[in-house]
Amino acid sequence: MLQKKDISKAAKLLAKNLIGKSTGPDEFTLVRKDGSEVIAEISTHPVKVGRITYVLGVASDITELKKTQENLRIAKIEADNSALKAIESDRSKSQFLANMSHEIRTPMNAILGFSELLKENLKDPSYIRYVDIILSSGKTLLELINDILDLSKIEADKLEIKLGPVNPKELFNDIAKIFSSKIESKGLEFVTKIDESLPSSILIDEVRVRQVLFNLVGNAVKFTSDGFIELAVGGRFYNDRSKIDLIFTVKDTGIGISKQDLEIIFDAFRQSAAHDTKKYGGTGLGLTITKRLVELMGGSIDVDSTKGKGSIFKVLIKNVAIATVESGYGLDSDSILNVKFKNQKALLADDVESNRLLLHKILCLY
Repeated sequence: MLQKKDISKAAKLLAKNLIGKSTGPDEFTLVRKDGSEVIAEISTHPVKVGRITYVLGVASDITELKKTQENLRIAKIEADNSALKAIESDRSKSQFLANMSHEIRTPMNAILGFSELLKENLKDPSYIRYVDIILSSGKTLLELINDILDLSKIEADKLEIKLGPVNPKELFNDIAKIFSSKIESKGLEFVTKIDESLPSSILIDEVRVRQVLFNLVGNAVKFTSDGFIELAVGGRFYNDRSKIDLIFTVKDTGIGISKQDLEIIFDAFRQSAAHDTKKYGGTGLGLTITKRLVELMGGSIDVDSTKGKGSIFKVLIKNVAIATVESGYGLDSDSILNVKFKNQKALLADDVESNRLLLHKILCLY
């Protein structure tokens, strides 16, 4: 028996059959004698025999199919809501960490700073060794904190790219100097190729480009025990020579990356299966942050690697403006270290007492 709401619908379809038109498939809710309902899909076709028109109806029970479809619809809504909640939760966590960056870093700076001061005043070799372990562990922990906070800032859209005039040749030479001693201590050859045609000043975020280079060259040093590491820098000028595409590559002859691992190395908290975490350390965040920073600067990063034969990371930053103002370089690090203040008063302004005490002790040493 048809439900009342379907009787008028059935009458309209029957009228179509009487004028020779087929109908359906259409859904109807049928009521059994016991009162239970069945959802049926019915098609009707007019069959004319002589002057009499008969109606042939074909019905299929789709009750279970409709239940399954409804369950899937509800499950999809619940899954979508759960996904939205998870995204919002992750964003809230990232925003919290980004906002707490100062509070999280401050205690570590105090631990490392006072450990350095303590080490300078110790004579007992055993105590010096203990402090060295504190410093080493503290620096490792600070690197981890910095990586997590940087990733949180990026995910919370709180990391801004700040452009300023920078001399690219001096910037890349600085990176080479920083890693040269460590590379030499491992018995590796360090090759630098810096294009002399690069302009003397370009508009980039020096801090973030340094961070990208630190991660890439640092990884090359970490995973290379024989052979060489090469840092190459160049660029492609635009026709009007007002902009340049900045290109730099970091090449090494290290342990390399397998094809399957190439797909995950830029994912957060994931590392190549070939990397012994105990031997090499790391969190799996370095390349994730590097990729995000490069993309924030309007660039891209690619890697070509063969397991056991080394890797080549290539970074392309497009539309880099050539600055008309020279960069702020001038004093090198040695000159800064030789600056002396005699009989001068200094005002230390910091809202953290441990920071003020640490700065006071450091200044008193000089």
